Amino acid sequence: MRQEIIDKLELLEEYITETFARKIEPAAGFRNVLVHMYAKVELDRLYENLQKGTEDMELFAEYIAQFLAKKNI
Repeated sequence: MRQEIIDKLELLEEYITETFARKIEPAAGFRNVLVHMYAKVELDRLYENLQKGTEDMELFAEYIAQFLAKKNI
């Protein structure tokens, strides 16, 4: 699964630095836990993840917007 996440982030490599991609990679794994219920979700952990890293997600959204604009999507 880790490689799948990396492959998807590589689609945005023109917009996202490798350092940033590695930084947000755990968020994608956590998303999978939430969506697919791979493990029991600890509410304290969920709350902690929602409270930190909001700046990273805002930056990620900007990268996605740039990608979509260039692709005319």
